[in-house]
Amino acid sequence: MTVAVSFGFLIIRKSSIENQYPGGITQFRQEWIPKQRKRPVTGEDEHLFGFYSMGGGTSLLIEKLKSVGFSTEETQPSPDLVFGTVTTGLLAPCDWLQIEELAEPLGGREPFMVCWLVGSKRGEIVEGKFC
Repeated sequence: MTVAVSFGFLIIRKSSIENQYPGGITQFRQEWIPKQRKRPVTGEDEHLFGFYSMGGGTSLLIEKLKSVGFSTEETQPSPDLVFGTVTTGLLAPCDWLQIEELAEPLGGREPFMVCWLVGSKRGEIVEGKFC
């Protein structure tokens, strides 16, 4: 599958969460996937979690991930998590993430970008969850 990106975004590999986050993906979901929100804040496929924010709403999550050993583009050339914006794309190069702007906007939004794990198939687009 392919994760749609919106606003400012943070993309995290699920394999990194499973290997590094205390309690793995199950605990990560309990702590960080919101149960009730009025707008989309997360999107995921079988390989990636995406978090979206218009104003730095991911800073607590980023600090938690750094505290348990996740690397960022500031610390390693192939980080566990990457940042970007829908207007500029990735803020630093990333060798495990493919990102592309779509020619056809989805739902009337422009610009519209999607990402997927390098080496996997770009498939059905998964958008953020509405609660």
